[in-house]
This record gives sequence, structure tokens and C-alpha cells, in this order.
Amino acid sequence: VNGALQGGALEVAARCAMAASDSFKLHGPYADGIALLNRIRTEAISESSLARVHRKMGLLLQHLAGKQSETTHYFERALEGFRALGERQNSAVTMMNLAAFIVRKGQFEQAQAYYDEALAVFQEMNVRQVEGVCLGNIATLYRRLGRHHDALEVMNKALAISREIGDRSSECVQLTNLSNVYKEEGQVDRGKACADAAISIARELDNRYFE
Repeated sequence: VNGALQGGALEVAARCAMAASDSFKLHGPYADGIALLNRIRTEAISESSLARVHRKMGLLLQHLAGKQSETTHYFERALEGFRALGERQNSAVTMMNLAAFIVRKGQFEQAQAYYDEALAVFQEMNVRQVEGVCLGNIATLYRRLGRHHDALEVMNKALAISREIGDRSSECVQLTNLSNVYKEEGQVDRGKACADAAISIARELDNRYFE
């Protein structure tokens, strides 16, 4: 990043900073990732890169206390940018990010609207992996609303997609979520079967966190 900035390669610097920010998003510290993104000279990069910077800023800010307004602001600016550019998949991914964030703020109706619009895009574009993620997020929303029957139906759709595309990590997550909802519904045997299947996949993947 430093070399690109000093050499005037501002688009390269922006791409490097965004790539590095992904590591901070996963492992922290989030403030360092935000500081890195703030070094980008946003007035000198393309509109497409700017929208990506705004989205990544939202993904980091959402983890910090007291940053709810800023997080929403950056996601909304990213969404506005992607829509203006006609980048439909990126628009849909940003809507999904924004929906997941505002669910935590109790804005369930708006979150549902974002999820529904994003899901329609993923299905139209046949982006199966992200469609499955979106369905899983919708199921989580239904669960929070106490709509357990709807949550189970959508989770099973997400599970079917993960199996269809061979995404074992996603399959493990969906089975774990199904296990929890089945147990909440008093379907203990079905919940245990899902949990056992999830544990088996986690061990197969050597993923101690999932296990």
C-alpha cells in the first residue's frame, strides 16, 4: 500500500488496502483495517472502487460499538454506488450485508425487503452459493421473529443448495442451524440427527471451530 501510494498508483493502492482489510475483518483489530482504508485517496479512484471501499468500511465498522450510524451510512453509500454503476450482484451482496446489520437493530421489515430483493437477483443470475447464504440469513431473521416453521423451510432450501454445489462448510453451518431450530420446536431426535451430521462434516474438514 505504501509503495503504491508513494508511486501515485492510487487504484493499485486501493485494491491492496481492500485486500488487506479482509484479513482485519476476519481476525481484527478492526480499527487497524479502518485506518488502512482511510488512507485511500477516494477522490482519485474509480466509482466502482469507491463503492467497494464503502462496503468494506461497513463490514469493519459493524463490529465496533457506537458505530451503528456510520456502518449504515457506508453500506448505503456502497449500495447507491453499485446501483448507479449497474453492478447488480454487488448491489445484492451489499443489500444482504445491510440487512444482516439492521436485523441487529431490530429493523426487521426493512431487512426483509433488502433480503427479498437480493435473493431475487441471486436467483435470476443463478449465483447459487450466495443464494444459499442469503436464504440462511433469511432463515435467521425468521427465527428471530419466532417464525420457526418458515425458518425450517428456508434452512432446508439453503441446505439443499450447499449439497448441490458441494459446499461442505456451508452444509455444516446449515445443519447446525437446523439442529437448533428443531430443538426449539421440541423435535429433539431430528435436531440430534442434524447436529451429528454437522459434527461429522466438521471433523472431515478438520474444523475445530465448527466441531
